[in-house]
Amino acid sequence: MSEYHEVAVEFKDQAVLVESIKEIGCNPTVHAKGVQLSNNYSKSKPNVHIVIPRSQFGGMGDLGFEKTAKGFVMHADDYDYGTHGNKFNLKRLNLVYGENKLKKYANSTSKCSVLSRKKNKAGNQVEVMLKVRI
Repeated sequence: MSEYHEVAVEFKDQAVLVESIKEIGCNPTVHAKGVQLSNNYSKSKPNVHIVIPRSQFGGMGDLGFEKTAKGFVMHADDYDYGTHGNKFNLKRLNLVYGENKLKKYANSTSKCSVLSRKKNKAGNQVEVMLKVRI
């Protein structure tokens, strides 16, 4: 039976996470108070703060991120992410998030700026060159 599972992720910055979700082609909704994820089959409906509707990635259920004291936890249906499927591209989101987090840091200091960026041939890594003023 299909149900939601927690997926360990390393996202801590909500603004960067939302920006990154948008960059991979989804339009998330953000809720200050947790809301239940929506699906048509599971009794398990976790409360989340960022929701990606299933229609945006072809999923069985909505996907969400719950805000915790340590950062975010992703809640995803096993058929959308896990042993049965991978309709949601978490690897791509991780890549975009990492790059956006680096850009945010570079922009927050006057000593650093992004000089260039390029993806490797497989598209699973991004090389970012920073210019540091001493």
